[in-house]
Amino acid sequence: MARMLRPCSVTLPTTAIALSLFASGCASNSAPVKPQSKMAEPIAEQQKASAAVFEAQPALEPEPVLELKSTAPDQYVVVKDDTLWGIASHFLKDPWYWPEIWHVNPQVENPHLIYPGDVLTL
Repeated sequence: MARMLRPCSVTLPTTAIALSLFASGCASNSAPVKPQSKMAEPIAEQQKASAAVFEAQPALEPEPVLELKSTAPDQYVVVKDDTLWGIASHFLKDPWYWPEIWHVNPQVENPHLIYPGDVLTL
């Protein structure tokens, strides 16, 4: 046997009253609070607040220094099967800085494509 659905028992006028009360704010227990704009604050207060935010930020750490091994030449000519990682591990104290070698050599467009005969500045 099919079950028949009843129409909603809330009538249109009741729904309209509830919506109007909700929209006007009368449905809440407290009076609506008007938000203050930042323009209302004196400029000195704003400057003090921004200075406090600036002071709360941690100081930036200096960038690590790229250290070459004592045997590193000023320039290196790429040979077959060289990679920037391999060159960095051979001439730098920390091979994770291989992107630095790439960045100081703008003639290398793709760090994964270096060719024998390319001259790299260290």
